[in-house]
Amino acid sequence: LTGALEEAANEFRRYSKRYAAGAQKETAAIFDLYSHLLSDARLRRELFAEVDKGAVAEWAVKKIIEKFAEQFAALSDGYLKERAGDLRTLGQRLLFHLDDSIQGPNTWPERIVLVADELSATTLAEVPQDRLAGVVVRDGAANSHAAIMVRALGIPTVMGADIQPSLLHGHTLIVDGYRGELLVDPEPVLLQEYQ
Repeated sequence: LTGALEEAANEFRRYSKRYAAGAQKETAAIFDLYSHLLSDARLRRELFAEVDKGAVAEWAVKKIIEKFAEQFAALSDGYLKERAGDLRTLGQRLLFHLDDSIQGPNTWPERIVLVADELSATTLAEVPQDRLAGVVVRDGAANSHAAIMVRALGIPTVMGADIQPSLLHGHTLIVDGYRGELLVDPEPVLLQEYQ
């Protein structure tokens, strides 16, 4: 658990530095927030207490992160309520770092349209931006951290798309962020028009 906490903290600091250096202060602030949440003494204390009681680290992360997320979700303040999602993202990253068998891709296609049911800022940060041609998310809110990032980076995006991500693999896609449209296997003339 200690190693996963350190790896996640290093990852968030690395992403924050990358975006701050690229004049993406708003995006860097997202990862600063994740670092801040991760360093919360009460969160860490409860995670380790759960492990000390005999729980495996993965179970402790799931249980305690969800407990904290539910506390935030129950708040009346809209900004604080949204932190529940941030805590769940934090939990996902901790679980990722706890599982040595999970590895991200070593190589990315030259141009990629990232299509997902949900998208976190950390998942988005893993994709090299020079290869990211667009983003399509089924369950995405306009004020989510991922949405803030793609706007700041100028990446064509469609949030809240009525799609099944698994059915789009291998298809040619056009993401029209201005119109909020996803075009699947467009005619060659239309494809040329968008290029």
